[in-house]
Amino acid sequence: LPIDIGKLGVSGTKITMSSPHLAGFTPDNRPYELWAKSAVQDVTNPNNVELNELRAKVQMEDKTGITMDARTGVFDTKTQLLDLKDNIFLQSTTGYEARLTQANVDLAGGTVTSDQPVSVKLLNGTLDANRLKISENGALVRFDGGVSMILVPDQPAPTTDNQTPARDAAAK
Repeated sequence: LPIDIGKLGVSGTKITMSSPHLAGFTPDNRPYELWAKSAVQDVTNPNNVELNELRAKVQMEDKTGITMDARTGVFDTKTQLLDLKDNIFLQSTTGYEARLTQANVDLAGGTVTSDQPVSVKLLNGTLDANRLKISENGALVRFDGGVSMILVPDQPAPTTDNQTPARDAAAK
């Protein structure tokens, strides 16, 4: 895995990295990248890296992408599990957005789960729920608990003259 660790600092058993960048591939060869303002790794628990102000990008199975921003997180380098906390923002390249307070991202398994409230901006509305599970590498999204959805139907195209769409259809 290519790793850019930026500046290093050592205090006791903890190593602090400034502006770390990690890039790799999931077991099914989808690329991912992870950046953070800073990271702390305790040499007594080397698999876990505490991240601050982080951003992760993951390519989905259909070649679309998801960007995840969070204030804090812990990345388990051995299991490729990313536990995000505090002010999480997910954005897909297809236009969907989600805001969460907690999420577990399994890069190897292709899942994102949250047992905390989630608010989603859809292409044509909004959705709020108490839990979220994205599985099958993004192909399936399940919302649970107190689900509320508001859909805004597409508006008909405005006419260029004083006729209504019904009169236009009748005139043809």
